[in-house]
Amino acid sequence: MNLYLRFLWLIMRQLLRRDTNAMLDSQRLHFRVWPHDCDINLHLTNSRYLGFGDLGRLNFLLTTRFGRSALKLRWAGVVNAQVVTYIRPLAPMARFEMETELLGWDEKYWYFEHRFLKGETLQASILVRGVFLSKGKVLSMQQVTHRSGEQNISPELPERIHKWRDLLRQKRQDAIGG
Repeated sequence: MNLYLRFLWLIMRQLLRRDTNAMLDSQRLHFRVWPHDCDINLHLTNSRYLGFGDLGRLNFLLTTRFGRSALKLRWAGVVNAQVVTYIRPLAPMARFEMETELLGWDEKYWYFEHRFLKGETLQASILVRGVFLSKGKVLSMQQVTHRSGEQNISPELPERIHKWRDLLRQKRQDAIGG
């Protein structure tokens, strides 16, 4: 997490607002590209997108009953894989919104999407896959949803997530030589 001031702002905002969102609602955060967020090409640098994604998932944890349960039980949400698609650059001082949505889960992993929007125009998107850990052990998503008091049936995952999972399985097989 390389966005500490924004991180503190997010926590303070939530302490003051105390709003609660449904687990499957999309959430939007508003940001501005500051000069220190830019690279030599004078646009939002690649690594900042991932940092903003961290903030989106933290906001999810702070604003949903599901997330608050995870924090209370000291579960650690750990990213396993991410894929970023850059479509249009975000220039210095540009205002943008990041929309975060929990797309669903399977037996082991959760899947988020972060969409970076300037107006209604998509600038970039990130797909994120991860797990919850408790005391260093991976929790099944059935355990997670049950213990948090949320629904334990995932919405149907989009086709792009199924294709991405297949690609990740193939990459793993190639890496271990099998």
